[in-house]
Amino acid sequence: LQERSKGNCLHICDAVRQYQEDGIVAIDDGQLSTTSKGKLLLKNVHDLSGLSKGRNQVLPIPISVESFFDEVIDTLELEQQIILKVASQIGKHNMVYNQTENAGVRVGAEHGTFAAAEVKDALGRGKWNGVVLSQFQKLAESGIIIPMKDGDTNQPNLKNRYRFKSEWMRESVDNRLLYRQKDKLWNIMDRIYKEIERELQREALKHMTPEMEQMEGYLQVKKKSNKNSYVKRFCILRHGEIIEFEKSDQRVVKTTVSLHSPVAELIVPSEGQNRFIIKTDHWSKPKSKNETSLREFEFMVETRPEAKQWTTRIGLQIARLREGR
Repeated sequence: LQERSKGNCLHICDAVRQYQEDGIVAIDDGQLSTTSKGKLLLKNVHDLSGLSKGRNQVLPIPISVESFFDEVIDTLELEQQIILKVASQIGKHNMVYNQTENAGVRVGAEHGTFAAAEVKDALGRGKWNGVVLSQFQKLAESGIIIPMKDGDTNQPNLKNRYRFKSEWMRESVDNRLLYRQKDKLWNIMDRIYKEIERELQREALKHMTPEMEQMEGYLQVKKKSNKNSYVKRFCILRHGEIIEFEKSDQRVVKTTVSLHSPVAELIVPSEGQNRFIIKTDHWSKPKSKNETSLREFEFMVETRPEAKQWTTRIGLQIARLREGR
């Protein structure tokens, strides 16, 4: 409550009263405690995996607090209200994106933050070109949004990162958007970030070293015949191929998965951060002809850093092959 209200005592008191009525907390002899319902909610209060464009965090914003923020929002200029609506979705999009850590090179952005450049790109060019930055400065001066670094309010630019002073303010703004509006904004953000990733990948390709070309180690490879069964294989990534060996002595090749295909794709399921999928129509097994049927190969590793290493290098190799290098 302290974190989400930014220390506003009146908002905290109203929240406690509402959560008491909702059966989330109880007060006994002046002591605040969570009920069984509250413990169930708070168990995953820091887990952002359930956060989405249509859903906020598990603890709802108190009705009275939302009403207070609604009155504040209603006094703002129309352009400022529009900017805040877009910023609320960019902040949430960054939370979800950073939580899932999709494959590829990702531009860094703190959880829940946004920049004027991102808002301007989401709104489109044209009349917003000279408006966003000046309105950002007004919103920062009013204390509705605050810069992540001291001094950024006095020297605003498109790249400075901001956040809502109160997460409940962001939720109040979020609740004013229709689902189709959220869908549109999230689709725009997905497109923008994919373009950023492609640009960073192209830049990384210019500095690619032989070490970045290769990767080896044990992976859990999903069996095609059993959806929930994996087999441990020693795998090597080199020259645009993932070669599965039976053991680390590299004597017996089981499968070769090729990235040399126009349809080769790296997929990282958001619900499984330690696994990734290669979709390709170029693959082969020993003593058989090269296959051209489209197939998905699923791999799993022990830790997230390992998964990040594999997916980053695979992503770079696919990008390099697409560039024809």
